This record gives sequence, structure tokens and C-alpha cells, in this order.
Amino acid sequence: MALFFHHGIGEMQRDEHGTVLRDGAEAYSEAVQLAGELLSGIGEQGYRDRLLWRMIVTDEHGRTVTEISISAERHQPS
Repeated sequence: MALFFHHGIGEMQRDEHGTVLRDGAEAYSEAVQLAGELLSGIGEQGYRDRLLWRMIVTDEHGRTVTEISISAERHQPS
């Protein structure tokens, strides 16, 4: 099945090409691995008070197969 891995902070970067995988379990595994790769460089984009990063994997009909959300919030020392 063709699956599309859309991701981003705020505005999503759309996957226009897709990847052919067997099923939702393989899509989940691929999404977790890809999320790790993409998030490894997020600190280079600058420090933020709040962050919400998402990846939504959809099938060829636009149906969500899996979704990963990562949130972070900076707290000031008291």
C-alpha cells in the first residue's frame, strides 16, 4: 500500500511521493524510525518555549494510518 509521511511543527510538510509498505504495522515502525531521524536535528532550528511536532501517515485515500505527536515546553527555574 502507498503511504504518505506528512510532518512538521505547525504547518505540515506534505509527502507528495509516498512509500510502498505492507501494512499499518510496518508504517508505524517506519514512522517511529523516521521521526527519530527528523527530530535529531530539531535543536539546530533554535530553542523554543513550546514545541508541538507531528507526523501523520496517511494512505492513498487520505485516511490516517498512524500519528505521532511530540510536545515539549520550556520551564523557567523557580
